[in-house]
Amino acid sequence: MVTEIVKANSGYGVDVVLEMSGAPSAITTAFRVVRNGGTVVLFGIPAKPVEIDVAENMIFKNLTVLALNGRRIFDTWYKTRWLLESGVVDLQPLVTKTITFDEVNDAMELLQKGDACKIVLLPNGTTLPPEQARQKSERVPDPNITGVPVHR
Repeated sequence: MVTEIVKANSGYGVDVVLEMSGAPSAITTAFRVVRNGGTVVLFGIPAKPVEIDVAENMIFKNLTVLALNGRRIFDTWYKTRWLLESGVVDLQPLVTKTITFDEVNDAMELLQKGDACKIVLLPNGTTLPPEQARQKSERVPDPNITGVPVHR
């Protein structure tokens, strides 16, 4: 993925990376694709500790790194997850298109023209996992979305 992103940016690293998944591979990729002197903003919260080579990926690249979260982020996530999984809110109508990395430029044109709302990018030709592809009527409630949020 790093090679494709750098190639798509005329051979240069990107200025700003917004990492929102918390996935260890995405965090690693974020630090690898950002240019020297660039900015990495970490919104996603990893489920487990993530190892980062601070010297190579931060200090020597002279990066600005921001790690952000909201005051009531876990409470909000639990409520949002319940709204989505229970079918009270269906975001599927907002998804204009699901694309592969090869279609990114076309997708950006759609967004720039205002002809798209939300575009889902599936890296490396992957497809949606079956649990995400289910219709809202088929969703299975998750017993883990209730209770008291635990902050780390």
